[in-house]
Formats: sequence, structure tokens, C-alpha cells
Amino acid sequence: MMTTQQTVEVVNCKGSDFEIGLQLARAYLKTPRGRAMKYSETQLPVGFSFKNTQSALQDYAPNIWGELHGIAEGLNISLERAAAEFSNGRLLFPARGCSALMSDGLYGRNYDFAPDRYDGLLAAIQPDNVYASIGFTDRITGRDDGMNEHGLCVGLHHVNEMNWQPGLVCILIVRIVLDQCATTREAVDLLKRLPHGLGFNYSLLDANHNSAVVEASPTGVAVRLGSNLFCTNHFQSNELKSENNRVWEIVEA
Repeated sequence: MMTTQQTVEVVNCKGSDFEIGLQLARAYLKTPRGRAMKYSETQLPVGFSFKNTQSALQDYAPNIWGELHGIAEGLNISLERAAAEFSNGRLLFPARGCSALMSDGLYGRNYDFAPDRYDGLLAAIQPDNVYASIGFTDRITGRDDGMNEHGLCVGLHHVNEMNWQPGLVCILIVRIVLDQCATTREAVDLLKRLPHGLGFNYSLLDANHNSAVVEASPTGVAVRLGSNLFCTNHFQSNELKSENNRVWEIVEA
């Protein structure tokens, strides 16, 4: 089997929201995706609302709103473009086939996703006003997975985009959990309250070996608890299984 070596940038950020955004932006510019920014178009996504994005972030993640100001300055772009490309805009998410297993205090996860789709940036952040965490960035502010200073691990798993509604995007939801929750119980409670824009599963494990899978859709949220859990790309609950993408069920059968 042939393998391809992948290179990532690693950055350690400390300080205020603005300072962390600035440091992340400078690190992002060292990645292939960051270097390509000067050649990319500046057209905003269809349906993007700067006002709605600002309102959502100020309500649920004010630290990320402050971070965007630093990102805009660090990338030398407008705040509107930063919000559209790196926060809660109408972002498209290619199908991901990632799976996770939580067992005996261990959290294991794979990435069934083309490497060039990632930022290529591993960020350890120590903000002034939320929990410190480490994880691979997605659109700079978001995370595909990560672990925070309390030992809480969380990852996302794509299910479908059939019932899109105004709400938070998956990568920001992972980030918000890392920023604000210390335990699996706190994360489950938060994930029940957040407005979900798309259908995703979220796998959770904390330092006390408590694990959970949160199945989240704009139409509802279901939770699976247990000491040994796995999480893939379809809903298992009776409440949400009708929303599954049949392609995933065939692949995983």
C-alpha cells in the first residue's frame, strides 16, 4: 500500500480573543490553503448574512466573534469576508466518513477524508476567557475534533444535509463544546440547547471515562450513553434514523 506524507503547521496561541485570532491567521498563512488565499475569489457565499452570523456568534460564542477580528487583521481581509469564510456562514461540507470508538477511557478516531480538505493546522490555544484546547482547525475558527484542558474529547461525524435550517455549523459546535464544557454531561446538555444547522453525530469522552454519542439534526437531538460506544455516519435512534443518508448505511453494512 502506498502512503503519502502529510505536513501540518503547529501553533501555540495565548492571550485575548483578538490575539489568538491574529496568531492563528499568521500560522494559517504558512499552510497551502493559507498561501492560496491571495489567488482565491472574494465572492461571498449565496445566502450569507453578516448580521445573522454576528448575532449567532455573539449569542453562543462571543470569544469566536472576537477571534474573527484578529483573523481579519492577520489575513488582511475585511471582517465580513472573515465571517463568511471562517465562521458560521453558509459553508458546504463534503461527505466525511470518519468513525470513533470510546472505550475504557480511550478515544480513537479515523479521518476518512481527503487530506487536502483540511487546513493543515494543529492549534493549541490558551484563551483568557474560555478553556484551553488542542485540535486540528477547520476554517481556522472551527475544529473537526479536539481535547480541552479538562480532558474532554469531542469529534464530529457527517450524516446528512437534507434538512438544513438556520443554526450553527458543525465545526463551530465542536469548538464551542471544547471552549465551554468540562465533562460529557455538560457537553450533552449544551448540545441539546444549541441550534443545529445540519445533521451530524458528535462523539464525546471525558476524563472520568464517561462517553456519549449525540445525534443532532435541525429536527431534534437524541443521546446514546454507555461505557463502550462507537460512532459512525448515521443516526441509530428511532427518532432520527429516517434522516440517514442511505449511502452511508450501505457502506457500513
